[in-house]
Amino acid sequence: MPSGLRDQVFRRAVEVFGSEDAAAKWMDEDAIGLPDRKPPSAFLGSPEGVEMVEAYLGRIEHGVYT
Repeated sequence: MPSGLRDQVFRRAVEVFGSEDAAAKWMDEDAIGLPDRKPPSAFLGSPEGVEMVEAYLGRIEHGVYT
């Protein structure tokens, strides 16, 4: 996975969570809204996974966590 896509997801997480520290923590925490409650970082190995994490960030931004 190109690092540019990982960086894109991280920047989006910073926008949603308000800081790099909060975004970094979120990337490695189990996520109720992702398959098998895996952390977002577990899905960044494919374009489909990146899309899934970005969609989840959009839901979080709008108050939908599952």
